[in-house]
Amino acid sequence: MKTISTPCGMLMANMHLVYNDVGQAIVIDPIDADVLSHLIQTHKLKICAIFLTHAHYDHIVDLDKIRSITNAPSYIMAHDKPLLSDPHKNVSAWLSSPTSYQACDHLLSHGDIIKVADFSIKVLHTPGHTPGSACYLIDDALFTGDTVMSDGIGRCDLYGGNPDQMMSSLRLLLALPSYLRVYPGHGNNTTLSAIHSMIRYYIK
Repeated sequence: MKTISTPCGMLMANMHLVYNDVGQAIVIDPIDADVLSHLIQTHKLKICAIFLTHAHYDHIVDLDKIRSITNAPSYIMAHDKPLLSDPHKNVSAWLSSPTSYQACDHLLSHGDIIKVADFSIKVLHTPGHTPGSACYLIDDALFTGDTVMSDGIGRCDLYGGNPDQMMSSLRLLLALPSYLRVYPGHGNNTTLSAIHSMIRYYIK
């Protein structure tokens, strides 16, 4: 499994591209269609699925456009479905032009294991930043969105944010194997062991 993480958009959110040796790929957080198209051409990839860590605008800017050019099914945690169609809930109303998105093809629940090509994606529901924030575990890689990053955790003061749920989500992540590689929604990639002490700092 190979991974490319590219900061995109006004808030430099990370769009992650995961692919295998035969060119099958999944996108985690569909932010920039032009960047993705370049990567597809450069690495000769076929996008098999699109996964959203949560439905804030900076992580889904080009969701509908990327679905159109790839014809790939999209996945989101069920709790974040209402954010897609509401510009105030997905914060596009104050980050950019108010934007509504079509519903995703599939709604996810905690513990789901989704088989795409030869990838096995385990779904972890990690609310706190949004009601439907999710982390995705693929082999030894953990894609955390804005739940946790190399230098902090996601804010809990936007629509549906919940500090108590965030604390529970952080405890869930602490229980995972420390060797996991962490691919966050913003900032540098890291490892779970490297941010253990930071996560414990936030847990009350």
